Amino acid sequence: MDYTSQEKLELFEKAILEKAGAQSRKIIEETEKRRQEELDQEKNRLLDEVYRQIQGEIAQMKEEAVVAAAQEKQRLKQELYRQREQYLTEMLSRVRVELIGFTQGSEYPAYLVKKAAELAKSCPNQGDIALRLRREDLQYAEKIKEAYGDCRIQADDTIAIGGIRLEDRAHGAIQDETLDAALQSQQDWFYRNSNFYLE
Repeated sequence: MDYTSQEKLELFEKAILEKAGAQSRKIIEETEKRRQEELDQEKNRLLDEVYRQIQGEIAQMKEEAVVAAAQEKQRLKQELYRQREQYLTEMLSRVRVELIGFTQGSEYPAYLVKKAAELAKSCPNQGDIALRLRREDLQYAEKIKEAYGDCRIQADDTIAIGGIRLEDRAHGAIQDETLDAALQSQQDWFYRNSNFYLE
């Protein structure tokens, strides 16, 4: 089959157009593929960046929450400590008032005599013994001396509530049977044994 020049030209033009169309489609496909790869890379980069940012914010929020919880725990401990101290102060104040009331009652002189007799048994006079009392209790000195035995009775302004403090200067010993010391001992006992402490 012979083609005319016009047909040859048309076939040539058709072949060129087909080839150009195929190359154009290939370029478009490659461009689209490259564009999609670049979009995917950018999308992955943005996702990674957003993920790191979210993780950073979560870590910061956790840290802030831990700090806030620690601060709240410390605040609550301090409040509990203040309340404990207030309760203890109130309790000891009530006990102190009761002890002062006791020293003003009719049973107190007998209490002093009994304590003097107990001291005579536990710390008998082997030298220079002084029994120290608060000034208000010096009125019971003779009865106390009878219960203890040979000793000196002295006023002691450091005894605020009442009771007796024995000083054995020969042996350098002190035995404190004052109500002041008993109250302090109870306060110390409370701190050690109440299980009411702060960690």
